[in-house]
Amino acid sequence: MRRLVVHLAIACTTFAFSASLTNIWRSLTQAEVAPVETFQLHDLPTLSDEPELLDIFSQYAAAETRHDQAFFERVETEDFILSVGEGETLTRTEDIRAMNNSPTDIIYMLDVEEIDLHGTTATVISTVTATQQGKSDSWRTVDVCVKRDGRWQIRSTTNIE
Repeated sequence: MRRLVVHLAIACTTFAFSASLTNIWRSLTQAEVAPVETFQLHDLPTLSDEPELLDIFSQYAAAETRHDQAFFERVETEDFILSVGEGETLTRTEDIRAMNNSPTDIIYMLDVEEIDLHGTTATVISTVTATQQGKSDSWRTVDVCVKRDGRWQIRSTTNIE
């Protein structure tokens, strides 16, 4: 009987000691673990998003060259903002008006460099080249695109040098 009591005491002591060590270990290691970011299924980009964005930007330069107002009304959001530098911004209406008032002999080219998808938002970095009478000027742009009502549109464009 005495042996049984000794074995039970050792077993209880060992259990209490191991439980304490486990709690100490958990408190030390959980502080180092970064929280896991969760996504809703509808927030994840789909395989069709990048080609859809590439399609918009593959048409962009030609639409600007031919002053295609309908294209920009379709692909730019109503609250679109163009940042052209020095703090100057244009709304979609002002941007389209400026395009329509620009010379018709300017030929635009656009090369997409990078597309980063973030759920229903994407950033598109590209280089735009405008050529007029044999002289070319290039600049980089960052476009922020949003997916609304199942289709991608450009929310803002920032010209960067």
